[in-house]
Amino acid sequence: MELRAEMYEIADSAEILTPALLIYPDIVDANIAATVRLAGGDPNRWRPHIKTVKSSAVLSRLAAQGVVNLKCSTTLELSLACRGGAADVVLAFPVVGANATRVSEIARDFPKTRVSVLIETPDQIPFWLRHHIGIFIDVNPGMDRTGISQDRIDSIAALARAAGDNFRGLHYYDGHMNAPDYAEREKQAHQGYDR
Repeated sequence: MELRAEMYEIADSAEILTPALLIYPDIVDANIAATVRLAGGDPNRWRPHIKTVKSSAVLSRLAAQGVVNLKCSTTLELSLACRGGAADVVLAFPVVGANATRVSEIARDFPKTRVSVLIETPDQIPFWLRHHIGIFIDVNPGMDRTGISQDRIDSIAALARAAGDNFRGLHYYDGHMNAPDYAEREKQAHQGYDR
């Protein structure tokens, strides 16, 4: 789709209360279709993070094109994803206490949605096992925000064993890799993946 300035024109713009979020459905649909094409035509190879979406209108457009595996950061986003018909959602930030309880409540309320969380320590596992929630081990690729150090391979393996049948995989967020050259960014990311 070729984007042109006139595609963004709004009739009666003086009638819109601001600030406002404007969604251009044709452009959203074209962007979704383009991303699915880049994923080899398989929408299951794409798990968009909905932290910037937070809109049931956009989530329904993703679902209409088969994109039903999502990632989010808060319990509010998790609830929105589940209400929007997501098949599989990863809560991509380790939660404890009241937030963990809320995740278990949402998972219970939406049994058709597979919900998973991130963990980084052994003491987080028992709660999720009791509530039959999937577990990804959060591996720190050097961003130093969350996760267990990628140098602690024995500890990562022990966490995976302790998670048992609830173990879903490793979570490795490489968002801090920002070399201007794509090939260099890809090389940096794959060094971690290969490890």
